[in-house]
Amino acid sequence: MISLFSNLSIYHKIVYDYSFIFILEIFSLLWAPLLFWYVMLLLGKANKLKWTHLLHLLPFIGALIIRTNSLLHLESRKVYIDTVIATNGMEPISHSIVTIILLLQMFIYLSVCLYQVIKYHKLQNTIFSNENRVKTKWLFELIILLVSLNIILILMYSFSGYEALTLDLILAPILTNVFYIFIVFKTFFRGAVFTEISYNSYIEDVSEMITYEEQANSIHQSSSYSTLDKNKYDDYAGKIDAYFKKEKPYLNPKLTIIKLSESLKIPAHYISATLNKRMNSTFLDYVNFHRIELVKQKLAEKQHIIYSIEAIGSSCGFNSRATFFRVFKKITNQTPLEFIQKL
Repeated sequence: MISLFSNLSIYHKIVYDYSFIFILEIFSLLWAPLLFWYVMLLLGKANKLKWTHLLHLLPFIGALIIRTNSLLHLESRKVYIDTVIATNGMEPISHSIVTIILLLQMFIYLSVCLYQVIKYHKLQNTIFSNENRVKTKWLFELIILLVSLNIILILMYSFSGYEALTLDLILAPILTNVFYIFIVFKTFFRGAVFTEISYNSYIEDVSEMITYEEQANSIHQSSSYSTLDKNKYDDYAGKIDAYFKKEKPYLNPKLTIIKLSESLKIPAHYISATLNKRMNSTFLDYVNFHRIELVKQKLAEKQHIIYSIEAIGSSCGFNSRATFFRVFKKITNQTPLEFIQKL
């Protein structure tokens, strides 16, 4: 590839008159901490700023000092130009260090964010009675895209053989634009940006997840979490089963394990453990099983002649047509229509 800066007069002018451009690049180091804060905020784990959060700015401050010192003085700029020319477009070590810090920092933060999102995604089956209640899918897709871009940039800087300046000013911006296009698409076509109503609903769901984690932690830390408590699982299983048969809480699409805990006066963590250890099920699967059993009963009673199959699913607690049909197929190995035809 022909060097982007083969015209030395243009290159000299950029470095001498517009060196602040290279310094502004350092502000990219703020992306990772801000992304981390955004993810923690959506997961309900960041309520207010603390002094310790300023530690996240240390890489930014260090890189800013290095880059500013190397381009602040005229002699430093001359050394920078000579190095780039002598190495056919490669930046000095001090500048390469800043780039490496940027990529490594982003990779570390993205890894932590991805872990937190996956952890919360798994919690949904434990807490909620319908899927996709908390919009972790949006965060998951966003972070996966950023991880992919980050890995591509690391490989490009390490093994591609391209000039560093070509990477900085051509290839990296192209990849960054892929990220921007993704954000715009998700915003306008997938509802990535919350409306006030959906945001309030989201916050309510996140609070349920936080409550569950707090209860689980308090139980583990309490002396009441003893062998005697664990032996009560059979009793808990009986209470849960009887409550579902009598009260039919699964008819409520917004049923959560926290609400069930309040009704049964059993800690949510114990309910989850009981379902896992005594019933070999998750909260979501247990609730859906009862919903499908009721759907089958209504179909056997020929209610589909009066009501649509979708309406029957909705009356049994499903809040989504797609979820209803998929869960029915998963549990019965047939579609609702196939079930009706065999009656």
